[in-house]
Amino acid sequence: DVERSRGLGDVYKRQMFAALQDRLLKNHRITVQTLPINTMPEWTRRFDKHSMRLFISDRLNSYGRVTELACYLVNCELSSEIDNAVLRLNLKSPEAIKAGVIELMNYAALALLLPYKRFFQTSQRMKYDVEAIAKRFDVSFGEVAYRMTTLSRKEMEGIPFFLQEVDQAGNKVRRLGSRGYPKNTFGGQCPKLSIFKAVSLPQQLLTQIVESPDGQAYFTLNRSTKQSGGAYGENMRQTAIMLACEAEFITDMIYASGGCLLYTSPSPRDLSTSR
Repeated sequence: DVERSRGLGDVYKRQMFAALQDRLLKNHRITVQTLPINTMPEWTRRFDKHSMRLFISDRLNSYGRVTELACYLVNCELSSEIDNAVLRLNLKSPEAIKAGVIELMNYAALALLLPYKRFFQTSQRMKYDVEAIAKRFDVSFGEVAYRMTTLSRKEMEGIPFFLQEVDQAGNKVRRLGSRGYPKNTFGGQCPKLSIFKAVSLPQQLLTQIVESPDGQAYFTLNRSTKQSGGAYGENMRQTAIMLACEAEFITDMIYASGGCLLYTSPSPRDLSTSR
């Protein structure tokens, strides 16, 4: 099944890359060219408006290249809609506005790569097996985890996941969720949480059941991620992602059949909102 998923992912990736490349050429007269790392050492993507060429670095792996094309196409075709959506949020600082634009751009690109209905149906059929779904679509673990937090349509609602990402120093990179991030009840800073262990264990998947001070149990799935591509000697950015939900939903997931769950019961001070 894993090999079949990987094969389907390769086909999907090739088809998606070709489709994005074709749309950029037909709608925007932009051609795509891959350049070696030594030619474009500081960029993963660069557009030359004089030659109307979009350069993609070959430091990127397959899903990294497709993601860069998707992000650029979204920038070409949806920038005004995204700017208007951010304005409606009434964000106060320029930094917040910029972050809002980036997040919506990334969301739109991810929705393009992982169409809602197909992704929802695949997730249910594969019982939310994140790694297998990532192979099926030939994307990263982080992209699948992020997309799972957006499955909130009433007619096709997925498990209400929330997500936390931290860097190697334990600093928060981002928090989000289909119903918001439960900061007051879950927190996320307790050092007993497996996310802080996963960041130093590349490619290992850690599952954990966590009980909050009020008795609510959560299931968490934790794995490290690494920046796509890179050359010898480069310091690649590494983070860890925790995908979590209330433990009652575990029966809908493939992880219910595993025997690797670790139970912890952090103190209220550790698990709840940091003071």
